[in-house]
Amino acid sequence: MKLSTRMVALALCLVAVVAATGILLVASFHDSLASELGRGLDAYGMYAAAFQASVEAFAGMQSQQAYDRAVRISLRFISNAPMVAIMDSAGAVLYDSFPDQNLLSLVSERSGQYVVRAMNGRQYQLIRGNAQAAGSEFVLSYAWDVSRVYQTARAQARNAVLLILFMCAVLAILLYVSVRWSFAPMRRLGAAAERLSGGAYDARAPVVHPHDEVGALAATFNAMADSIESHVAALKKRDEAQK
Repeated sequence: MKLSTRMVALALCLVAVVAATGILLVASFHDSLASELGRGLDAYGMYAAAFQASVEAFAGMQSQQAYDRAVRISLRFISNAPMVAIMDSAGAVLYDSFPDQNLLSLVSERSGQYVVRAMNGRQYQLIRGNAQAAGSEFVLSYAWDVSRVYQTARAQARNAVLLILFMCAVLAILLYVSVRWSFAPMRRLGAAAERLSGGAYDARAPVVHPHDEVGALAATFNAMADSIESHVAALKKRDEAQK
């Protein structure tokens, strides 16, 4: 195989590995994020149902304390410490566990919609929906932490970069060894040229690979050396004949 072909093959292999790794990482991230968003929607549905049941249970207590108790009881059914905000149909806040009101302001204005937003280095699925209980309508805002998916994706990307750098180092070593091995005939050709220039007209370069660039150059050098040796021999014969 020619040296240029070998280098191109190594470069293409590296590009293919990098591209395949990137595609797999992106696909894995989207799959994981879709799965986590689905879990968030399921958790929101469970919370909405638990909230409705709790409000129905405290239907006779039309007070802030009743809503607080209904919310706290319904939160027992949900893991991952969700953040919730509950408003009545008039927009009055009945309960709010969002630590940052800026995050609450990012919740979609449309009911039944969700968005993914970042806040303070973490990512949240912000869900908005309506719930009816005890003859009243409520607006539920729900935040589901999906930072784990992004953290995992960043860790995988970092590991992939380290792996690619390691592969680049290995390929660089292999390329260095390949270049030195490929240019060994060139060094022998240079040594033969030095001997020829020093008067050793029988100096010849070994033709290791006749079909690559170095082999073709060595064959040309040997042909030139044959011509020079023949010409020198003819000159010697003519000089002896003249003497």
